[in-house]
Amino acid sequence: MLFLACPRVPFEMCVESLRTTSVGLIAKYAAHTFSSFFLFAVIHLFASHFHVLQWRAFVH
Repeated sequence: MLFLACPRVPFEMCVESLRTTSVGLIAKYAAHTFSSFFLFAVIHLFASHFHVLQWRAFVH
């Protein structure tokens, strides 16, 4: 099946390019996940800090 996808390229090179592509996709996904998590953490910290400030103002 892979050989049919790229008939002019040897099978090993086709597998190697597939492996490189999958590694690139995994790296891209990991970077995207990390940036999303970082953004979520920053927003969460800001929201909790704001909530604490509101609570302190309410108590005093």
